[in-house]
Amino acid sequence: MNGREWEGERKAGSDEHLLWERLLGERITDIQPFRRNWLVTTSHGCWVAKQSRRPAFLRWWAGVDREMRNRGFKGMPRWLTDGQKWQLSAWIQGRSAQYGDRNDLTGSAGVLGKFHRLGRRLHTPTLSPGRHLIRRVEERFHSFVQLIRTTPPSSQVRQVLQPVEGELLHCGQQVLDALARYPWDYWCGREQRMQSLVHRDLASHNWVWDFTGKGWLIDFDTAGYDLQVGDLWQLLSRAMWEQDWDVSILHRTMAAYERERPLPLVERELLRILLAFPNEIYREALGLSRGDPDYALARTLPYLQSLVAKVSRWRPWTRFRPWLV
Repeated sequence: MNGREWEGERKAGSDEHLLWERLLGERITDIQPFRRNWLVTTSHGCWVAKQSRRPAFLRWWAGVDREMRNRGFKGMPRWLTDGQKWQLSAWIQGRSAQYGDRNDLTGSAGVLGKFHRLGRRLHTPTLSPGRHLIRRVEERFHSFVQLIRTTPPSSQVRQVLQPVEGELLHCGQQVLDALARYPWDYWCGREQRMQSLVHRDLASHNWVWDFTGKGWLIDFDTAGYDLQVGDLWQLLSRAMWEQDWDVSILHRTMAAYERERPLPLVERELLRILLAFPNEIYREALGLSRGDPDYALARTLPYLQSLVAKVSRWRPWTRFRPWLV
C-alpha cells in the first residue's frame, strides 16, 4: 500500500495529533504515512506512531521497557504509550540488518545475548503464560502437514515444494519425536514462571543499524516470557539459510551470543534438535498458501524456491549434527 492509498484509507485526526503531542511533550511539525503507521516529526526528532488493539499488552510492555532500561539495556529505541491505543517509538536513522552479512549477523547475536541476559527474572507480572516455544513448533509442523493434505499438487506452492516435500515432512516428524523424549513442557513452564523475556520475531527488518554502527532491536509486539533459546534458534534458522549453512559462521554467531549469555547444556541440546526443523520453509510456504499480505507472491515464491534449492546444504543438520557438544 503506497502513501496515497494509506492516507485515503485513514487520516490521522486532531485527537491523535493532540494525544501524540501530550505523550511527546512537544509540538508536532509534520505527520506522514510510514509503513502502515505514521512518521511523526518534532523539532527534536522523529517517532513512529503505531496503533494497537491490545491495551493490556501496551501496559505490560511499558513495565518491561522500564525494567530493561533500568538494568542497562540500551539496544532498543525510546518508547512511549498512552496505555490504551497508541505507542510511539523513536525512529532510528539507519538501515535494516542483512543476515547475509556476517558482521550484521554476529552483531545482532551479541545484542540479543545481552537482551536475554538482562531480561531474566523480570518483575513485571506476565499477562498470561500463552503458548510456549515447543507448542508453537508442534503447531507449525501440523499446519504444514495440513497444507500438504489440502493444497492441490498443481498449486504454485506445491510445485516448488515437490522435490523435497517428503523429506520436509519426515524431518519435521523426526524433530517432534526427538522433542517428545525430553520434559520440555516443564522447562518452558519454568522459564515462563521465571519471567524470561523473549522477542519472538527476529526477522532481519526488526534490527536497525544506525550510522554509528550501533545495533537496535525494534518492534516488540510479539514479546513475552518463554524459553529464550527459541529466539536464538529463530535468528539462526533464518540466517543460516542465507549463509548456506556454513558451520564456521554458525560458530561465530554462537560465540557472539554466548559472550553475553552462555547457554545451559539443556538449551544447547534443544537448539541442536531444532536446527533439524525446516522452520523457514514451513513459514514461507504457509504464508503463501494462506494469502497472508506479508507474503506477497512476487517476492515470497522466488525466496521459497531459493530455500528448496539449498536443502542439500541443510540436510546434514537433519541428522542432529553434534556441533554443540
